[in-house]
Amino acid sequence: YLSTVNLMLATVIPNSNYHFAGWQDNNNPSAPLLVPDLLTGARITVDQNESYIAIFEGDSKTVHAYVKDGTGGSLTSSGNVNKDFPYGTSVNLNDAGPQASAGYQFSGWEKYSGSQWIPVTYASGGYWITVGDSNEYRAVFMPITYTVDYVVDGSQYGSSSIVGYPYIFNPTIPTRSNYTFHGWYKDPGYLTSVGSS
Repeated sequence: YLSTVNLMLATVIPNSNYHFAGWQDNNNPSAPLLVPDLLTGARITVDQNESYIAIFEGDSKTVHAYVKDGTGGSLTSSGNVNKDFPYGTSVNLNDAGPQASAGYQFSGWEKYSGSQWIPVTYASGGYWITVGDSNEYRAVFMPITYTVDYVVDGSQYGSSSIVGYPYIFNPTIPTRSNYTFHGWYKDPGYLTSVGSS
């Protein structure tokens, strides 16, 4: 016994941010989705008990990712920089490839929410987000703070905290009776000079 049934588009109503993708044959899930025409629907011939499931997909949303203030690093991959994803999809922001410049370190991601930037939590090996209505993210790079110790005749002469790169090396020149200051060196064997001032 054969019968023809018409699956209509008007019988399905998607939730906000989703759209109807088609009907899936529950007896044959690997078969292509039946996508009904707006006016005529999708006609199927029934020769056994049939079950069809309405399939919904997330609407396309663009994830915008960039570097905060444009300094300290870059995004080396186009993995998810200004790329469209279905609504509700999980995306690892680190797929954008944050790469720190010399003297900086990558410190995380921030999401624009309302009128402020809030940190994105690191979890399960990445900065995972769920694509929603607000999809503006920025990579944050912070200057690395270095500590430089000045040693004269085996004793610490001073210390400085230096932020960023390149750093300015300008300690007070030490004095000693009957000696001429020759310069600063990175190593105790006086092989690598870093300047005389």
